[in-house]
Amino acid sequence: MTATIEAKKVRPLPVPPPPPRRGWIDQWDPEDRAFWQATGRRVARRNLAVSILADHLGFCLWVIWTIVVINLANAGITMSLYAARFSDHRAYSPASRTIA
Repeated sequence: MTATIEAKKVRPLPVPPPPPRRGWIDQWDPEDRAFWQATGRRVARRNLAVSILADHLGFCLWVIWTIVVINLANAGITMSLYAARFSDHRAYSPASRTIA
């Protein structure tokens, strides 16, 4: 006994168009009152919030890195201009300006 299977032609599902880009500003006219009330105010506040957070994060990292560098000596890491110039850790005598 043999079973026969018929193949049906199946159409692929249509691909929906991509959603509009939310982060892209296509039109910007803050002088127009109607535009400002409809969309401008919301976009401006969102951009302001993101830029405040980004500036705050950048300032915090800058201050923390400054504090870390200042306290490296307390952690036992000594850094001098001579050590930065001669990174192969050879002994340098500033008085004679020779490398031992």
